[in-house]
Amino acid sequence: MTASTTVTVTGSFNNTGGLGLWGGSAAGAQALLLVDGAFDNTSGLGLFGGSVAGAQALLDASGSAAPSTLTGTFELQGDTGGAAIEYGSGAITAIGNATAAGSLTLNGANAFMEVGATKGSSENS
Repeated sequence: MTASTTVTVTGSFNNTGGLGLWGGSAAGAQALLLVDGAFDNTSGLGLFGGSVAGAQALLDASGSAAPSTLTGTFELQGDTGGAAIEYGSGAITAIGNATAAGSLTLNGANAFMEVGATKGSSENS
């Protein structure tokens, strides 16, 4: 049996203190954070895919629009297992601004930041 963890947030989620998701070491061992409302990150967010295919770290905010400006730190490490953030709509046009810093790191062949009905490249199972 493969262990997977899903946490569902009903409503909006504002990450102000740091958050990390790690995929596992067995196929299908997925760490999933499902946010039904808006997702906002003003702190640090790290998603780290597992060591085998299908061991994905995923933040699914597909019920909300991507922010036009990313703030906070986004680090996605998607080697074998994959790491992805999925927004339902919108467009990211800037990373940080004059009042709020921002950074985005996509590292590895399976690291994705997705907007819209993509559901393709990040699906490792």
